[in-house]
Formats: sequence, structure tokens, C-alpha cells
Amino acid sequence: MSGNEEKRQATGKEVLQKQIIQLAFVNLFLVALLGLLLRSFPFLEQFPLAFRNVLHGHSHFAFGGWVLPVLVGLVMKYFPEIKKQVAFRHWRNITVLVFVSAYGMLLFFPFYGYKGIPIFFSTLSIVATTYLSIVIWKVSSPAGFVTSRRFLTWGLVYGTISAIGPFSTVPLIINGQQGSNFYFDLIYFYLHFQYNGFFTFLVLAVLFRWLEKKGMAKNGRTIFYLMNLACVPAYALSVLWHQPGIAWNIVGGIASVVQLVGAIYLWKGVRGRIKNTHFVLRLSFFFFSLKLLLQAAGSFPFVATMAYENRNFVIAYLH
Repeated sequence: MSGNEEKRQATGKEVLQKQIIQLAFVNLFLVALLGLLLRSFPFLEQFPLAFRNVLHGHSHFAFGGWVLPVLVGLVMKYFPEIKKQVAFRHWRNITVLVFVSAYGMLLFFPFYGYKGIPIFFSTLSIVATTYLSIVIWKVSSPAGFVTSRRFLTWGLVYGTISAIGPFSTVPLIINGQQGSNFYFDLIYFYLHFQYNGFFTFLVLAVLFRWLEKKGMAKNGRTIFYLMNLACVPAYALSVLWHQPGIAWNIVGGIASVVQLVGAIYLWKGVRGRIKNTHFVLRLSFFFFSLKLLLQAAGSFPFVATMAYENRNFVIAYLH
């Protein structure tokens, strides 16, 4: 590659990175508008769209139109060595897949619900995540991995693993078992590895990259191993709604405690360095800790039952 071509690609990547993040925030505004529409449904008696279909559009667009692109943009911003090593055409292709799938879900889920066209676009979003994972894995070497790169690599692993959930529902749908416990367990499999794997690990990757640049990263390896150790068994918390047995509560409870220990190590490592600044970082840590505490509480049978019977608890947790 000539020097001019390399410079042109570098400029293109910088522009693309900024556009991705800007458009992600526009999409966040659209997600909020859909949420407002959902809250207004009790007052819209003649509204032509079904509540459940709009809800699917809201949730899918939140994942594919806000969270996924902002994570792609942040990876490009905070991991410039990866941005440089991955060819511009790959970043362009990933961006097109992300936003085409997102706007497809936004447009078609409210009108059709879980049918052919919306499912196609949601599958396209999974393809975008897998594509992102593959191109980053290809330029990654396990030798000398710092904590941020470990979180990034494993976050992409969990994002790819999460796709097993929705793809495995196909035979159940064909056989008329769409409302079975196993069907919902597969849906929660996807949600768990998105929330607690892909999303959380990529955010921690960005956080640790920022801390590493400032020489503030402490306990990184310990935090990574604790979070990684807990990620898979914490899925047990997602199936407690149908009371599979006390062993699941125990496994989920232990996993949630391990995650909390990881969060404590994280806070101990950064609290003295961000005490008087970075309000957003401290606020984010508060909500992250609250999320982990709610997960831990969910390991108790009566809390799991209460959450299952009161959908508002689940909605609050997801938000």
C-alpha cells in the first residue's frame, strides 16, 4: 500500500469513527422516542400498531442502533492499533451492516412483529457482530495481552456465543414450541451473553484502555479473571424464573458474588485517582454495582419469583 493510500484510509477511518458515534447518539434519541410512545399506549386507544410489536422494535433498535454502533465507535477510538490494522473496507462493511440492520428492525418490527423481514434484519445485526469479532481476532495476538485487550477479546467471544440462543429457537418455532420454557431460556441465553458478556466486557475494555493510558490501571488481571470466571455460570440467574432447582440458585448466587468481588477490586483500584473528577465515571460505577447487586438478589428464590411476576422489575433492570 502506497503512503498516499495509507493516509487516505487512515483519514477515512477517523471520519467513519466520528460518524458512527454521532449516529449512535441520534439513534439513542429515537430509542427514547419509542420508549415514550410505549408509555403513552394507555392513552392511545386507536393507535394502529400493536404494543408488543412496537416493544420489539424499541428493544431491538436499542441493541442494534444504539449499543452496538457506539461500542464499535469506542473500540475504534480507544484501540487505534486495531483501527489501523483492520482495513478500511472492513470498518465500512461493518458500519453498513450495523446501520442497515438497525433501521430495518426499527421500520419493520413495529408493523410486523416477529416475522420474516424483521427477523432477517435482526439476523443481519448478529452477522455484523460476528464480522466485527472475526476481523479483530485476526489482528490480535494473545502474547503480551494487557487487561483492556483481554476484555475486548472475550467480550467479542461472548457476543458471538450469544447468537446460539436465537438461532437455536428456529426448530422450536417450527415445532410449535415458541412459548415453552426452553424457548425462553434460549432467548435469555442471548440476552445474558449480550448484557453480561459482550456489552459489559467491551465497556470494561474501553475503561481499562483509558486507565492504562493514564497509568492508573490496578488489579486488572484479577478483575478480568473474576469477571470472566463468573460470566458463564451467571447465566443460571436467567433461568430461575421457572424454578429449575435450588442448584441453579446456588450456582447463580456464587457467580454473582464473584462478580461483586471483581467490582470491589475495580473500585479499590480507581477510587483514589478519580475522587475529585470524572463524575460520569463514578456514576457509571454506581449503576454497574447496582446491576450486580440486583443480579445477586435474583439468586434468592422469592426475589426471582417476584421479578417474574412483576415485569416492571425486569424492565427496570434491563434499562
